[in-house]
Amino acid sequence: MALHDSYLSLTVIIEEAVSSPRIHYQGLPNVVLTETNALDSSSLVDLYEKGYKVIPFLPWGAAESIYIDPQTNKKSSIHDSRKSTGKAVTE
Repeated sequence: MALHDSYLSLTVIIEEAVSSPRIHYQGLPNVVLTETNALDSSSLVDLYEKGYKVIPFLPWGAAESIYIDPQTNKKSSIHDSRKSTGKAVTE
């Protein structure tokens, strides 16, 4: 894979991660908070069967991310579409 292709691939992975639905679990209480479509139905069933309480949650937070290519030092910013305001700054 060329360096340019590697850079684009990693940037796409970061964009997907930032825009993906989120889940949150902190141990106690035994509750999993989940944004819409974060877990498929079989995962929800598995969690319920293991005693977890799964609670739907409105989208929260925004992850403004910056990727710096270690080879070229090129900077890219990735904005989380959950929030209309905000922007990752690379300058």
